[in-house]
Amino acid sequence: MDKIESQAMFKQVRVAHRMAVAYYKRLFQLLKEVTGDERLDLNFLAWDTHDFSRPCQRKSNVLESWEWDLLPGISTHYLFHRGEKIEEQSKGDWLLDCHVVTDTGVTGGDWNSENKDPLELDVTAEDASSVFRFHILAACQEGKLKWFENLWRNSYDLECTESPCIEYADETNRVKGCSFEIALDELTGEDAADKLINRILEFRNHLDKDLGVIRK
Repeated sequence: MDKIESQAMFKQVRVAHRMAVAYYKRLFQLLKEVTGDERLDLNFLAWDTHDFSRPCQRKSNVLESWEWDLLPGISTHYLFHRGEKIEEQSKGDWLLDCHVVTDTGVTGGDWNSENKDPLELDVTAEDASSVFRFHILAACQEGKLKWFENLWRNSYDLECTESPCIEYADETNRVKGCSFEIALDELTGEDAADKLINRILEFRNHLDKDLGVIRK
């Protein structure tokens, strides 16, 4: 690589980092508007990564970490719940899992070989997509499950559907749910938050009906 090529590459890296921060800033603002809406009545529960891991602890040797783990936001879960306690469910309580998949060409692939060249993945950036997946979960009866460790972590992601389809996400703990997906590029308008809130309510109301929940 000659000097001109290296200068161009590092310029792209600087631009990419700035664009990434701008992207997360807008993404977080959208999540705040949606989950803070009184119609959903949600509280923040936790966040977690998907496919990759969180960056290592401060005193760990980061040079021994996998480079992809420095980009945890590429596939991340943001969890919110409606419930008075974090270890108990009452009738009408529910959980919203907002799964951001920034690059479908990166996630869900065969990562047995961690030395894949990120610029030579099977799916190009042009052919990949950026999507939001929403998973809505609720226990079938009142109980004392830990929202994060038991109710969410033990549930598997349901297939995203155009119209609500209620299924068991965890038969052992009797947790049901439904899921939908929307492309991130469809959420750039001023009505993005309302669009998402209405869709979430549509799916949650079908789950309510299945579980016999009547809201005021």
